[in-house]
Amino acid sequence: MSALSDRALIIALSQMGFDGLITTNHHMLDAPTEVAAMVATKSTMIITKSMGHNMLRASGALFLELPGIEHRILPKSSNVFVLSYERRKHWMTWAGCDVRY
Repeated sequence: MSALSDRALIIALSQMGFDGLITTNHHMLDAPTEVAAMVATKSTMIITKSMGHNMLRASGALFLELPGIEHRILPKSSNVFVLSYERRKHWMTWAGCDVRY
């Protein structure tokens, strides 16, 4: 299915009985035809953003959100979840602490 456009992919997955798609392609939200396909097919989209092409980071973000996501999905409606996690800056836990043993 890699030869399909995003719009055609969303429609094809819906026709095959899939309820949605998990992807790292957040740019599909900028394209009106893709958004129209999401709405028309009432798809649930889980989209990771700011992960680059790092599947490990994207999977981690997904695993953090998965518990309970089924309760946030509205039936008979399109649902879009955008997951975005920025890298945390280094933080010195013990800096400035007077620790004595």
